[in-house]
Amino acid sequence: RLLYNELLSDGLLKPVRLSTTGRAHGGAPFNRSELYNLISNRVYVGDIVHKEKHWPGLHPAIIDNETFERAQQLISGHVKGDRSPQNAAERSLLPGRVVSHAGDPLIATHTCKKTPSGNRRYRYYVSKHLHLGERDRGGMRIPALELEQVVMSRLIEMLDNPIAASEGNYAIGAIVTNGAVQRSQELAATFRSRRIDHHRPLVRSLIKKVVVSETTLSIQVDWRVLCSLLKIAPDPSDEDILTIETTARLTRSGRVLRMIQADSSLIRPTVDLTLVRLIVKARDWWQRLQQERGIMVSTIAQQEGVNHSYVTRVLRLAFLSPHIVQAIIDCQQPIWMESGALCAPDAIAPDWEQQKQRLLLGRAA
Repeated sequence: RLLYNELLSDGLLKPVRLSTTGRAHGGAPFNRSELYNLISNRVYVGDIVHKEKHWPGLHPAIIDNETFERAQQLISGHVKGDRSPQNAAERSLLPGRVVSHAGDPLIATHTCKKTPSGNRRYRYYVSKHLHLGERDRGGMRIPALELEQVVMSRLIEMLDNPIAASEGNYAIGAIVTNGAVQRSQELAATFRSRRIDHHRPLVRSLIKKVVVSETTLSIQVDWRVLCSLLKIAPDPSDEDILTIETTARLTRSGRVLRMIQADSSLIRPTVDLTLVRLIVKARDWWQRLQQERGIMVSTIAQQEGVNHSYVTRVLRLAFLSPHIVQAIIDCQQPIWMESGALCAPDAIAPDWEQQKQRLLLGRAA
């Protein structure tokens, strides 16, 4: 970061190159990934590299080995942990699938801001050239959670009610005519209730592309994958892609494009009141168990008119950390985080830091 800032302040930019079509590239600041690649390139010590192996080259070195190795030690100390799927923070749902109406890719990225409860990560889908610092070309910067909510809501809506969705759409009508409505609704329920890490691969196999413009948003679904999930045979004449249109569109708010409904209302994460009420109820029940003499789980179950198992499941919510509860109130929780998922066995770790790692940092928002 210090090197990046120094180059930026000195006005050192990537060299401008012309393609064979005459299009200019470069002239923008180096991004941090490019700087890491430059610093770790063994060509500068006189080597040639092929498939992660290196041999002495015929060209002269411009950096001595001692300096090069010291540089490698420095940059290795700046790698922020293992970026494995198990602990990569807040993985986006649609990486590599979002494009503008002109076909320009939008990169899944994030920024961190300090808040009273600690650093908070905000995710975005950003036009590739903006991500690389080429701001003069314009582009899009869309809050990831808003876009993902629109996509998932529209997909679930279609699966939940394929009869309504089939009007004017022959392919979706096949779900109805093949008697797969119940399986379609079960798939919708799966997307609503299960943790995002369980169905992220499924969503990615279903959704091939999301095309965003300032007036429309369309979702391209792999029709044959969907047919396979619903156990119906696609017609040989069917298109491979099922396109679902949405009424959402974009409006500019400062540097960020926001998703809005057809009535111009913003698409915002809404507080999950069902979950909040259950947390309040769980804390109340736990307080009663601690303070009232002779009261048991079965007593609460009888008084509330529910079974023993339900009270036991809900009580788990009383042990959510303040950080998790605040995230729920602020609508910053991952989209999978609802009452059914949190009340599942082993969903809530006894240690608050483990909860943060498992429920917030290890899942997609």
